[in-house]
Amino acid sequence: MSILWFDTPMILTAAQSRALLDQVHQLQPACLVNGRIGNGLGDYATTRDNQYLTADVHQDWECPATINDTWGYRASDNHWKSAAELVANLRRVRKLRGNFLLNVGPTARGEFDDRALSRLSAMGEWMRRHGRAIYGCGPAPAGFAAPDGCRLTYNPDLDRLYLHILHWPIQDLHLDGFAGKVAYAQLLHDASEVAMATHGDTLTLRLPVIKPNVPVPVVELYR
Repeated sequence: MSILWFDTPMILTAAQSRALLDQVHQLQPACLVNGRIGNGLGDYATTRDNQYLTADVHQDWECPATINDTWGYRASDNHWKSAAELVANLRRVRKLRGNFLLNVGPTARGEFDDRALSRLSAMGEWMRRHGRAIYGCGPAPAGFAAPDGCRLTYNPDLDRLYLHILHWPIQDLHLDGFAGKVAYAQLLHDASEVAMATHGDTLTLRLPVIKPNVPVPVVELYR
């Protein structure tokens, strides 16, 4: 499988976009073409730069994003996103079943900046331990809403919810409406059990006082 990623001006006519698409498929029928070929003719949608959708578009899509504010490399750009922010952005995209297309650019010496490498390495390590909260996941089923400072993803094949904790609480995390709907909870990075208590329709997770040493901790909830 291959992809030809167009970044064409949006002033192309429908006929021009169609001619480009037809030429690609004439030369390589199985090649995918991204949405920026224009006029709704791509094999999947491509958002604007660093644009994170807030509602399901019910089609394949991707979000092109940067590690700082620059495409490629710019020595003067020091506005680097943290690993935690990049992981949170990855979750935002995967919640709506999108692909996170994260840009990295080499320096004039053909090397990657150490700050980019450190963030990519941290994301890779996070994915090694938390991949179940990303791969095959989408939005949570109706009736499940994340509390403030948290986000949810859901894997329908495993029937498990994943609570991404962006702001670590002081030990107790209250999940309204979750009581009686969760059989077991564990921190995903080390599989340590999370104690649970219920009061009415609220499920309370008894978390460690100290935040785990991962960019974004995730609690896996077995239904």
